[in-house]
Amino acid sequence: MTASNFPSTADSNAAAPSKSDLVRAFLQQADWCLALGSPFTAEVLSILAQDLDNGGPSAAVVDDFTGDPIAAALPLRFTGGLATLVLTGQARALEKFYPPATPTKDSPHFVRTLIATVKRHREFLNAFAQLSVQTNEVGRSAMLMGGFLEIAKQTTAPLHLFELGASAGLNLAWDQYRYAFGHETWGPATSPVQLRP
Repeated sequence: MTASNFPSTADSNAAAPSKSDLVRAFLQQADWCLALGSPFTAEVLSILAQDLDNGGPSAAVVDDFTGDPIAAALPLRFTGGLATLVLTGQARALEKFYPPATPTKDSPHFVRTLIATVKRHREFLNAFAQLSVQTNEVGRSAMLMGGFLEIAKQTTAPLHLFELGASAGLNLAWDQYRYAFGHETWGPATSPVQLRP
């Protein structure tokens, strides 16, 4: 399956972001990834940001992207494309650097391999960058919880939940999360997941 099999979400009426906007978007996403416990993705994004700034192969991947790169999650689309290449065996040289390995952006071999992969798979990555991103966030459970509680109240029956993969199963553990809605709370107080929508 190729990225071109999926519908595009590019906004043909939107303006193309400037190079500085693109670099800023990739660096901002890198900061978010680092803060949220994804140091490898943060490393990849930092390398891509530098390559974008230098006008390297990464720039060619996003040269026809239009819209807001942050709102459209362009950096995640790009890294998702790279991960797809690795997972499908199309980027064997890059595969050895992906987790559980722990390369750093200070490793010249990692940087060269990453940029060579971007250059070699420019068309695939360009098509992938036009796709929408499905993020997996436990925060969605906060929106579902009210409905689940109402169903339980009306039926007094156990709730059996099936998820088709939209959040990688994260919402299946919704009853294990702690919720705080103003002064009201629900769920285990000791839960490591604390949601305050």
